[in-house]
Amino acid sequence: LDFLGYTFRHDRDQYGRPQRYWNLEPSRQAMEREREALRHLIGPHQSHTPMPELIGRVNRHLRGWTKYFKLGYPRKAFRQLSPLSSTGSIDLFRFRSSMPTSLFLRGGRHSGSRMARSCWIVALLLLNAASAKAEVPTLEYLFPGGGQLGTRASVSAGGKLDPWPVQAWTDSTGLVFKATAAKGQFEVQIAGDVSVGPHLVRVYTADGASAPRCFLVGTLPEQVEKPPCDDPGQPELIGKLPVTVNGRLAKKGETDSFFIKLEAGQLLVASVVAYRLDYPLDCSLRLLDGEGKELAANDDSHSLDPMLSHPIGQAGTYLLQLSAATDPSKTDARLSGSEAAVYRLTMTSEALPPDAVPTLGKPGADSPDESMVLWSALQTARPVLLPFSIDGQINPAGDEDRFRFSAGQNERFYFRVQSGTLSSPLEALLSVRDQYGNVLAQTESNGAQDAELTWTAAAEGSYTFTITDQARKGGIEYVYHLDMGNLLPDFQVTASNHAFRLKPGTTNEMIVTVLRPDGYESSMSLVLEGLPASVDANADPVPAKGGDVKVRLMARPEAKPANQPFRVLAIVTDPAAPQVRLATAILKGQYAAPTDLLTNQTDQLWLTVLPQPKPDR
Repeated sequence: LDFLGYTFRHDRDQYGRPQRYWNLEPSRQAMEREREALRHLIGPHQSHTPMPELIGRVNRHLRGWTKYFKLGYPRKAFRQLSPLSSTGSIDLFRFRSSMPTSLFLRGGRHSGSRMARSCWIVALLLLNAASAKAEVPTLEYLFPGGGQLGTRASVSAGGKLDPWPVQAWTDSTGLVFKATAAKGQFEVQIAGDVSVGPHLVRVYTADGASAPRCFLVGTLPEQVEKPPCDDPGQPELIGKLPVTVNGRLAKKGETDSFFIKLEAGQLLVASVVAYRLDYPLDCSLRLLDGEGKELAANDDSHSLDPMLSHPIGQAGTYLLQLSAATDPSKTDARLSGSEAAVYRLTMTSEALPPDAVPTLGKPGADSPDESMVLWSALQTARPVLLPFSIDGQINPAGDEDRFRFSAGQNERFYFRVQSGTLSSPLEALLSVRDQYGNVLAQTESNGAQDAELTWTAAAEGSYTFTITDQARKGGIEYVYHLDMGNLLPDFQVTASNHAFRLKPGTTNEMIVTVLRPDGYESSMSLVLEGLPASVDANADPVPAKGGDVKVRLMARPEAKPANQPFRVLAIVTDPAAPQVRLATAILKGQYAAPTDLLTNQTDQLWLTVLPQPKPDR
């Protein structure tokens, strides 16, 4: 029976036993098609094809064919095809060789075959070595996945990092990754003026750059897990809180355990960042008392990352356990442990002081006005002038923060709250009410954390914006950042990819999409900033109603190798209302969805100008 390129036969036992077995091998038709394909790939008509390219084609073809026909007993078929590839390579080498035919054939066909076969093998080895060098690097993990502000750290990296040492780029001049002599090891300097929060890191070689990976900068003391904390019988003792522990669950079913000494009246808050950094982990947290009784547990608080809080009623030593989910019905099989299963576990045991509440600005930055302080109006609404920003807290449970503002007829407003991006468990519920308390607009209670509401005032008057938790929960960790203001016509700009490569003398095309969601009508043009001197750019006009714009990146024939970030600016050409927007590219995680990542976009795109190709010999 021939089916899908295979022949199925019920053959006699090859050892003469009184039984039969199913024999599965490539069919005659499949073999003939493969012979014809090989003749086409390495025939004399391919003499014009550069040898590295030709060998690459043959390798890719043979790998694909053998992978498909690896089932059953394909060894006989492979032996039949081997002479054809060898003979074909001999003929091709002879045809391309500049040596006299007599020299090539000296010693008979066997000698020539041996020489040609040796040449073919050497060519394959050289091509594989060249291919390894020509691979674009990848960055699969950074361990630890973050560091404390104003410190140095030793960070190990995993991925394709050949040839070593690779170069590293970050989105902040104060965050410096320097490769050491040991492969995969970086010395990292985190300056004191680096903004707290997620930062992007790339590694690059002459052949291209990796996708950006997130490195989280925090303010708390940090430490790396100490073996054997992965042995439940030997937990690691945490000396002092607050602290961020960097660890990883490298084995399936692994559990990291930590002893914590706590005093009565303290509130323990433990949170994990792993999946949101795009690491293959779906974690859970458990808190147990000295007798092994479970006091609190959490699986998913921020996407797949857990967070728990528990008031301590009695002084003593408590056990905190962190493990990867193992229930196949609840998690992806990829998220159960590997070398890349990196996590950051932050533990605090008391209320944060006001200046430690997470903000979106740089540490020590001057607040623009008095609005940048915590506010929890329990009974009355705070009058505000728009635009307005604030860092707030829903505490205690059931708390509702209120802000009163004035609106004219048909004025449009936006209200944006960030909580999940600040590692807060707050699932914000936003509302706009009139002076009588009637709800005029409200977000849906759908379990989402970051929330946004737009609203148009039907009449002039005074209105109140309110924010609370959807489940009426609250606590010191239920923090948020609020922005509210008038919704004006605006536009958005996105790039089709975050990285591009160019060979000297070639052109690459990128697509920039301009959206005008609020009826923005001003004309604009695209300008590229930060390109190498030997690379030119040409952009089509931006459509009046928005849409895709083709941008051509052109490397001159004499272009020198380059690796650097660049930006695409959309500039409004109206002198009465000039505006500039940067094009952003969406970052797609290997494990996490873009909406689950702490940082899911960048306006710093990347361009690699490849070295001049070596002449074919």
